[in-house]
Amino acid sequence: METEKIKFDYSLLEQKMIENRYNITTLSRDLGIGRITLGYKLNSDTYFTQNQICKICDLLGIEYREIPNYFFRETV
Repeated sequence: METEKIKFDYSLLEQKMIENRYNITTLSRDLGIGRITLGYKLNSDTYFTQNQICKICDLLGIEYREIPNYFFRETV
């Protein structure tokens, strides 16, 4: 039985990256992951770990209570 992969909408996260002068290269560097890996995560090909989500929140000034808005909005 094949499960369908959930696609998330990271547009708010991408906006927050721009506001904080981050791009895929600089955010991946500060996260300690590869640029391509971050690209896969932003395309929902792979998912962010809890540690990565917390670190991104710290880097971008996202409050933890706002995590669902930035990381778990499904695309339609």
